[in-house]
Amino acid sequence: RRRHTRSFHVTGVQTCALPIYVIADIYNIYLYGLPNVIQNYYINKYATVSGNIYKRLLQVYGNDKNYDRSLLANVSISNLVGLDVINYVAQYDDFNVGSSKNIYVAISGSLSTNNNYQLFNSLTSGNIYQRLLNIAFTGINKPYNASNLGYFTYSISGIYTGDIIDISNNYIANYRNINFGYSLPIDISNISLYGQGITNYYISSTNYTIGIIYKKLLSTNYILISSFIAPAIIVQNIFINPSYRQWMMLLKSFIN
Repeated sequence: RRRHTRSFHVTGVQTCALPIYVIADIYNIYLYGLPNVIQNYYINKYATVSGNIYKRLLQVYGNDKNYDRSLLANVSISNLVGLDVINYVAQYDDFNVGSSKNIYVAISGSLSTNNNYQLFNSLTSGNIYQRLLNIAFTGINKPYNASNLGYFTYSISGIYTGDIIDISNNYIANYRNINFGYSLPIDISNISLYGQGITNYYISSTNYTIGIIYKKLLSTNYILISSFIAPAIIVQNIFINPSYRQWMMLLKSFIN
């Protein structure tokens, strides 16, 4: 008696190690062929067969990130089926800034779908970019001194715990106007970082803030005329003694 066979397969199955052994039930099995031939045969309409379902291979790609002083990496995974989700762990070999840095990936966790997959590549790469630091400058007011030299205080935000970062004292700060005034711009340039881990950060080399140049209060010189004493000089950018006019009136009446 001639034996007829038919093979069954599951689309999407890929060859890899560690197959999963399964048993499948097949129902409503019928013979097919010429009537005068198949009438000589019969077959069970129910059968149990077994086979292997192999784990599906996943491709992993590294994603870039900004420095965050962490080994954790972000990756993209391709070849998942439908709405399947897996748990994984992805880590850089170190947390410092660099290009094409190694990322090690492993499937991890207790999701039932984890067992249906394995990684085609457990090593990929990604870039870690420098983190931008923000500095808030506050101008320090000063009395008029015929100089454009400016002063300020500052605070830095965005530094991660464990990194010791500050700005270098080689910056330049100048008022745009040397004369008395309020809300005067102070231009700050040549700003740079120093400290431990500065290669993981960057900062704008220029900035500005505002300040006040107050009128300068002078210690006046006096002229002794008889029994009267009066202020002798007044110049621009000076706080004028309010008694000056009274002294001039007294001096004028004395001279007359």
